Amino acid sequence: MYLEDYKIGDKYKVKAEKVDLNDMIEFAKKYDKRDFHISKEAAENSRFKKIIASGFYTLCFAWGNWVKTGKDSDGMIAGIGVDNLLWKKPVYVGDSLSSVLTVTDVDPSDTKDVGTVYVHYETKNQNDEVVMVADLKYLVKKKEQ
Repeated sequence: MYLEDYKIGDKYKVKAEKVDLNDMIEFAKKYDKRDFHISKEAAENSRFKKIIASGFYTLCFAWGNWVKTGKDSDGMIAGIGVDNLLWKKPVYVGDSLSSVLTVTDVDPSDTKDVGTVYVHYETKNQNDEVVMVADLKYLVKKKEQ
């Protein structure tokens, strides 16, 4: 997709994928080494009672699933910001996360070949509960004229 392909209000669904224990723990060991993310025993003694995913794992997991669709691969240049990132509910091993990306604004910059796309990204678990929301913006190429 190129800048001209994005329309305000358009929604793109990202299919559900299950969260894997080993993947969660490896991420946490490297980037968010808190006991309730990596130790079953510590998690049992926490308010969560089970290992939960790092919020940053949830963000990377959900965004990675959008990237896997390949829908924006032709025009995408780079992410340039994340606003209003909220983790609404914990993510547990075996949860199946799906997302919806909604275009909230498209700004064709004054430069000739790029613009900014703004999206609201909402991720839900298998129970249709919102686990994460974020407002993202990224730089996108215009179609060649």
